[in-house]
Amino acid sequence: MQLEPIHNNNTSMYLNKSIFTTLLMLYPDNFTFLNIQYRMNQEICDIASNLYYNGKLKTYDKIANKKISVDNSSIFVDDSPVVFIDTSGVSYNEARINRSCYNKFEAEVILSIIKNLIDNDIKCEDIGVISAYRCQKLYIKKLLEDNGINDVEVDTVYRFQGREKDVVILSFCKSNNGVLSRFESDFISNINQLNVSITRSHYKLIMIGDLDFLTHALNIKKLIYMLGSFNVIHLSDMF
Repeated sequence: MQLEPIHNNNTSMYLNKSIFTTLLMLYPDNFTFLNIQYRMNQEICDIASNLYYNGKLKTYDKIANKKISVDNSSIFVDDSPVVFIDTSGVSYNEARINRSCYNKFEAEVILSIIKNLIDNDIKCEDIGVISAYRCQKLYIKKLLEDNGINDVEVDTVYRFQGREKDVVILSFCKSNNGVLSRFESDFISNINQLNVSITRSHYKLIMIGDLDFLTHALNIKKLIYMLGSFNVIHLSDMF
């Protein structure tokens, strides 16, 4: 359920599949599922396991309950492994650039979170920021640099495959007063893309997005259902 090595909208679905994926499709009974993961806190793993692996993915006992250490907790930063910051209802709309976009409001929240993490002695090199959109990546990267933060890795989902960090912040970016187009829905809720995004972190996963907008995509709606209400912070309740 990782990203395919090549994706070309001008070719067929079959040609966009890797040889490995094709073999799994052709011979569904001739493979071994490696069911124990050694990277993530169990709460993070359970989301991916229940969404994509029929609950079969398990966590190695010695890392199952590992968390970040937080001395000065805030509304956004504590030791809980998973949180979704919901921006719906507070006009955190994105700016469009052709088929891409950036969201300066989400970027400012991310800056605040990273500053708080640094205050809690989390090293910059142990923090990663992921967005599906290159323009959002560039905007966040410049914002951090303007504030003297240079060692936090900021990149797109595709560039983050194979990477891992203690803390990962996932910016969905998309937020406006309309509804998701078919292209946007397919792109944002792509199963492989979302799976890679939420499984890069060791101990804490922070997601930011407009739930009223994003949950028009079925895969995002399932993700929020898996999280439960206790793991969602609604910014509209704070303003």
